[in-house]
Amino acid sequence: MQKLAVEIKVSKRTVQRELENIDASLNEHKLSLQSKPGMGIWLSGENEDKKKLLERLQEEDIIDSGDIDERRKLLILEILKDLSPKKLYYYSNIFGVSEATISNDMEAIEGWFEQFNLKIIRKPGYGVELEGSEKNYRIALRKFIDENMDGKILRKLTEDKNRTVYDVIRGSEGRNIYNLLDDEILKRCVLCFLSIRDKRILRLTENSYIGLLLHITIAVSRILKHEIIEPNEELVDRLHKDEDYDLACCIANSLEEEFQIEIPDIEIAYIFLHIKGSKLQYIDDEGIESKSEKEELISFIHRLIEAYDENLAYELKQDEEFIAGLLAHLQPTFVRLKNNMIISNPLLPQIKETYPDIFEKCIAIGKLIEDKLGYKVPDTEIGYLAMHFGAAIVRLENQKESKRKVTIGIVCASGIGISRLMYAKLDHLLKEQAYITTYGKEDLSPSVLSKLDFLISSIPLEDMGIDIIRVNCAMTFCRIIQ
Repeated sequence: MQKLAVEIKVSKRTVQRELENIDASLNEHKLSLQSKPGMGIWLSGENEDKKKLLERLQEEDIIDSGDIDERRKLLILEILKDLSPKKLYYYSNIFGVSEATISNDMEAIEGWFEQFNLKIIRKPGYGVELEGSEKNYRIALRKFIDENMDGKILRKLTEDKNRTVYDVIRGSEGRNIYNLLDDEILKRCVLCFLSIRDKRILRLTENSYIGLLLHITIAVSRILKHEIIEPNEELVDRLHKDEDYDLACCIANSLEEEFQIEIPDIEIAYIFLHIKGSKLQYIDDEGIESKSEKEELISFIHRLIEAYDENLAYELKQDEEFIAGLLAHLQPTFVRLKNNMIISNPLLPQIKETYPDIFEKCIAIGKLIEDKLGYKVPDTEIGYLAMHFGAAIVRLENQKESKRKVTIGIVCASGIGISRLMYAKLDHLLKEQAYITTYGKEDLSPSVLSKLDFLISSIPLEDMGIDIIRVNCAMTFCRIIQ
């Protein structure tokens, strides 16, 4: 018994409990479990029946192995959304696997929790419990939601504006993080959101909007279960002075009226932090506390641009779309960094591989932000900065390509004087948009023509293999001297 427990990495008691319930399953395969003190445990039956059972178990193992990562993600969520102690059989029933499998899953996900200084505690006869501070729990919850946001759901929301958030989430196929949430609580939280028509919520990206909705749904579930939420007076005092704190209070009031519960101050503070740390679709003057704050942020953006590339700085500073995008991005970024709020970036590996130069330059930008705030900027945030700068560089390159200089040749039969006058006039009008050269007809060799976009000529030119604009030399002379 002990040897078996060691091999499958569970307690001896778990092995005993599993074996007590295995007879019925074995009987279906004409097999039975035998044991004898001093001898051990063995499987009794015909070899052919044992072989068939082994083949079936191997098939099921293959099927299960494809879902193992997904099951463990859902197990993490199940632990996060309900912090009360639970026995292994509780999780076993939810996921339809044995307690031994759940026990192995628990060991596999311990590392995920440890990165947030949280620990899975397993006590015989008591159950499984998550141990750690409320602050670290919130960081882990935010990280999990960001990492596991369903892109298909977001696309459905974008494509079908007539469907509500609730309809899309509940209409999602398969087992996912949304389907593990309490259906009734989720639906009522969505109704609360819809009743608040505040621009500051409407500015959130769809990803951030759903992330906030999931955060609040789990928070309400905890409060309804009377879970004690660890207070943090220093955090509450610091945050309630912010002008946007009233939005978190408005959401809390709506939830209190809907669920007839009291939302503690610390929960309001965490709702506020989630909003302030969310990615925005756009920013307006109301999203910045004062004109001086906006000017200070734009000045800092200019410093970031100069640190990125001094040679491109002037042109990048003229890109209004780029500046507006950074304004919208940096404000919540600063909030996330100051409050140790982790954000995921599923495109990070692709960004590093496809645009290594841009990412490397953005590391220097991250150091400037670190110097300003005193907080290290993680690669996930560097990746989002690289996306903004990368888009600006592409726009800049496209603009340069669309403004390519044309090469013009001037041919005039009235002499070099008129040719030079035509050259001077065109050069003044076109300035940096064209390269202009004067030629005699005898100079138009195939080599010269291959370098020209077109000719301006006062004489007939045929079979040149190039576009020609024919002008009247006398009329041209009159217009030039006027």
